Amino acid sequence: MIMKKIIALSALALCLGFTACDNYDEPNPPAQSNPQLPIFETDGLKFNPSTAPLDLQTLNAEGLDGLLGDFTVTNLPEGYTVEMVMDFSADNKFTEIIPLETVTTEDSTITIVPQVLSDAYRKAVTKNPSTAKIYGRFAPYAVNGTSKVRIGGPDLFFGPVEYTITPIKPIEIEQSYSLVYSTDGTTWSTANAIAFTHDPSTDVYDDPKFSFIYNFPAELTAAGLFWRVVPESTMKSGDFTNGTFFGTSEEGQYDEEGKLVENSAFAGVIFNEGPVMFNIDIEARTYSFFAAFESFYTPGGANGWSFPSPSLFTTDYKNYSGFVHLNGEFKLNPEAGWNGKDFGCQKQPEFTEKDGIYAGEGVADGGENIKVPADALYFMTLDYATRKFTLNSIKELGIIGGFNGWGKIEPMTPSADFTTWTITQKMSAGDEWKFRADENWDINLGGNLDNLTVGGDNIKCAAAGTYEITLDLTTYPYSATVVKK
Repeated sequence: MIMKKIIALSALALCLGFTACDNYDEPNPPAQSNPQLPIFETDGLKFNPSTAPLDLQTLNAEGLDGLLGDFTVTNLPEGYTVEMVMDFSADNKFTEIIPLETVTTEDSTITIVPQVLSDAYRKAVTKNPSTAKIYGRFAPYAVNGTSKVRIGGPDLFFGPVEYTITPIKPIEIEQSYSLVYSTDGTTWSTANAIAFTHDPSTDVYDDPKFSFIYNFPAELTAAGLFWRVVPESTMKSGDFTNGTFFGTSEEGQYDEEGKLVENSAFAGVIFNEGPVMFNIDIEARTYSFFAAFESFYTPGGANGWSFPSPSLFTTDYKNYSGFVHLNGEFKLNPEAGWNGKDFGCQKQPEFTEKDGIYAGEGVADGGENIKVPADALYFMTLDYATRKFTLNSIKELGIIGGFNGWGKIEPMTPSADFTTWTITQKMSAGDEWKFRADENWDINLGGNLDNLTVGGDNIKCAAAGTYEITLDLTTYPYSATVVKK
């Protein structure tokens, strides 16, 4: 129920941002003043919401606005009209709101541009265009030219009103997709299909990205394997002539990333053998694929050009990182052994040095050994899609936490190959702590002692005592032991 409120519409309410000045010299014009407007009783304004469903898709196609309701008004001061601002919300408690402009017609109806309401729904709720319930409440304003005054004060709203809307569907996204391949580029069959996967916890409209990892045999891709992306509807019909599918542009047939083109006459071509990560974004109409290596070895001067264990690891087959002991030169290799898959760089990385710590970056796009400036433990990152890498040497690795007020790290003692680090430390019950490299937080380890992760949570000391702590970087996931002495 809307309580009866009375408001005096005054030009003063519109000028709160200005200060008066009594001293000025001509020809400065005198300050303008407007007489107080007549008193307006807010219960003279009645809003009648519309209950008709709003098919925003159809309305937008026909160039029409959506009807939100109409109003009647009495005793409105001369020269003023009524405008309504709609607060959009996904719930009737208006936990989160988005103010939306509405349109007031000459016959006192309130409408909204379909795209405006649809965009608010996509932003606040979901991009899924299925029919749904939303809520609106309306703040009334009295408007006279550029003058605009809130009627009834900041707490007066008409509503809440429940609306049923069908949002605008900017693009069709189906629930599943497959990559269908062909050896000749003309024969297509559902038998030659690899299903993309999608995160089941997200809606395909909110997360339009699909992917798979598939181990392509060399005999299948050696001469070039043609591919298309095919939606669920076409897979079910088996009609690759009239059904929807996605190929590439003519110039992008052989590219490992590019644009998907609907019903293109040109299919993509893949030559990669072994495990391949293939990604598509149906909303953006893009694709990319690259070798899906689990990890990389770093044979070089520090390990006698051998392959003791992998050094770089990934969760997305694109971004790799890890702690690496390097000395002199090294190479990258996705497999253990000299099988022709190793690679280095064409141009040596550029390093800077500060306080004995080296930071460098480069591109691993060639065959030359990669050179480092010091025998040290490095933290390395590699973007395999672009081959860009970074290397940061570690001068000290230690622990930091409540036991020392989160001040400087307590340095640990490394093994000769920098792969294990030890320290004896006294701690109190409840102390939280982490491993950290040097005096910044760029490189730190935390979380579960059996599964330490970069940037992980603080580790908690259960009982007071003196502990021998050993950090093990020889295997992944990284781990640590904490033994009470």
